[in-house]
Amino acid sequence: MTGKGDASDSVRDEERVVRRHLAAFNAGDVSGLAGTLAPDVMWLTGQDRLVGLAEVEPFFARAMAALRPQLEVHRLVADSGVVMAELIERLTHDGEAQTYPLVGVYDIADGRIVRAAIYREGTADL
Repeated sequence: MTGKGDASDSVRDEERVVRRHLAAFNAGDVSGLAGTLAPDVMWLTGQDRLVGLAEVEPFFARAMAALRPQLEVHRLVADSGVVMAELIERLTHDGEAQTYPLVGVYDIADGRIVRAAIYREGTADL
């Protein structure tokens, strides 16, 4: 079958990739999170520009250990290989609970995130 049904299935698959990524993130599962990323993923957030799993995995491991972040999905919009997510991030920084609105833009190819740009209200650098 061709046409809209195929595009619709693709969008649902792309959304599932991002939801799996967010679930692994919230579980503090760096290995599961890495499983949602392409080997040569590009990750952009704040001043950080990370390329490849060798850079991204330690970045997430440090952030999860230090900040204990959790993401809550407010809205996901998927279309043509791109998923945009409006999120609320809750974390602990310097012993203080903090909450930030985030927007994540995820490019998806072959069932994995190939590029992500994360924008935190205020600053992404803690």
